[in-house]
Amino acid sequence: MRSWFARMETPRMSSATSVGTRGRRAPDARTESGMVTAEFAIVLPVVALVVVFLISCIVGAQGISATDTAAREVSRAISLGANESEAMAIARATAGEDAQVLIGQSGRALNVSVSAPAHGALAYFGITFTGKHHVVLEPGIRGPER
Repeated sequence: MRSWFARMETPRMSSATSVGTRGRRAPDARTESGMVTAEFAIVLPVVALVVVFLISCIVGAQGISATDTAAREVSRAISLGANESEAMAIARATAGEDAQVLIGQSGRALNVSVSAPAHGALAYFGITFTGKHHVVLEPGIRGPER
């Protein structure tokens, strides 16, 4: 008969466990077959929202640029002698048909503000872009004729 000490052997690792798993069994391919689908279903809407957000930022930057350019072009045209109807045509050609133009004059200073609603996903939030430009009228020009 073997002694008690002889029977106390160090337990050996079975082939089902691996180093560093602390006694847990290694996952089988059968138990993780649906995990990729679940992870994809969670990540896909987040990626789609990020893409929509990035495209909206690009559209917003274009809208800001368009209203700023329209305000600059309108103020330049008026400072060179264009009337208000010509200025409105310039603004609508640059910032879109739904652009609104406000023209103010204080002495020789001309203040132009062009506003246009956002397009795309930003339109859902009711965002309006506004571009402003200030210019001093050229000598001999009275300002916008109404």
